[in-house]
Amino acid sequence: MLIFNYNQRSLSLVFLLLPVLYWGALDHPSSSPRWALLSVALPILWLYCKPQWRNVHWLGVIFMLSVYATLSFEQSWRFTILALAFILGTSLERIKPVVWAFFIGIILNIPFLIFQLFGWEGLLRADDPGGFFFNGTFLADAAALAAISLSPLLPLPLTVLALLTALSVSLAAGGKGAIVALGMCGIVAIPNKPAKIVLAVTGLLLFTAFIVLSGSNSIEVRIPLWVNSLLLIDFFGRDFWALYPTVHDAILPTDPGIFDSYVRPRTAHNDILTVAVEFGIIGIVSLSALVVGIITGPKKTREDWSAYYGVLAFVFLGLFNFPLFTPTSAFAALLLGYLSRNSVLVFPDPRRIFIRSGK
Repeated sequence: MLIFNYNQRSLSLVFLLLPVLYWGALDHPSSSPRWALLSVALPILWLYCKPQWRNVHWLGVIFMLSVYATLSFEQSWRFTILALAFILGTSLERIKPVVWAFFIGIILNIPFLIFQLFGWEGLLRADDPGGFFFNGTFLADAAALAAISLSPLLPLPLTVLALLTALSVSLAAGGKGAIVALGMCGIVAIPNKPAKIVLAVTGLLLFTAFIVLSGSNSIEVRIPLWVNSLLLIDFFGRDFWALYPTVHDAILPTDPGIFDSYVRPRTAHNDILTVAVEFGIIGIVSLSALVVGIITGPKKTREDWSAYYGVLAFVFLGLFNFPLFTPTSAFAALLLGYLSRNSVLVFPDPRRIFIRSGK
């Protein structure tokens, strides 16, 4: 029990600090110190945790093997961190304190976001106002993830307040993918099927109108990336950054700001496509089966639903952006690990192949 309490309090502190860590002297100052925090804290906490093994976790092992087979140690370290967060999630009896801590960390960004909207430039950033985050999209994605995962733990009035807060942050930071993820999770949460369809169609029309009226080129930039990335997928995977789109003639021309002789995209701006390219069919199938096998399991408590909607939000965010390659992905990995304790997906125990029963 003492070890459990230690890990719960420590993880709450880690995920409170994660959204606010900043060091302007570093490249991508909102990301580097956060990866450093996770790289120090999670291995230490892993030494004290008591993970709960489930058969579905073998899929995670297969995915990590595809990661190590494709990427260098430095590149694969991020996924090692995510694996540690997942393992720590399986050891927790309660996720609520960590979810609250992460949400409070997002709230601490809001005053600085407001200052930036009025022209303050005290924090280095790439483009849109993003609080302590280097990019407004990163803040919007983290805010949507925090609010959606917190919502099942709150009474209805506070749920509405949390979601409106995330929506306001996303609008201020220019996070269109986060707005879509908020809407998609809302549609999933509605039990009435006709209402789901009406809201989905209405939301699609409103979002299309918003994109057209705002003059955004987000979709124009992403579609060539998505189409050209499809031809990079093979069975075992390969480094996306090194190969896009040099192994084939581009089907659609990519914006020079994303790809030219001196610039290459690090991701496809779609986590599913990026994982499929970098880790091949083996990687994307094993990771997809892991996530589906976990989220389709029974949800027994509000905290289970919190983890479920948090993971779902992360998947939706990954359809348009690349949250899997940002430090806040560790929070989603923790939620997935916590939810995996309820998994009912069963595989044959491989130990029986090597260990005789003695009969």
